[in-house]
Amino acid sequence: MDRQIGCSSCFANFRLSPLIGDDTRITLQLGIEKALALGRGNLMGDYKKINVGIQNADDIILFVELNHYSFSINNQRDSGNINVGLSLITF
Repeated sequence: MDRQIGCSSCFANFRLSPLIGDDTRITLQLGIEKALALGRGNLMGDYKKINVGIQNADDIILFVELNHYSFSINNQRDSGNINVGLSLITF
């Protein structure tokens, strides 16, 4: 069985969505967390993310998100990823 990464302890999130046109918003989301890696020994570090997107009148958001983990995995000092996606707000 492969070892998995998984647990978070405390996450702070801040989101801003100012109106930039009649029906368009730019979205900015920042987050930071103290992260733990389960099943990988005694790993602990920071998790940071930034998300930037465009929201239309139908509440559909096209976004780009960057994530960074500040603990070492597989002999790499830190790791991160880039996500591109769509989101729908339904409330």
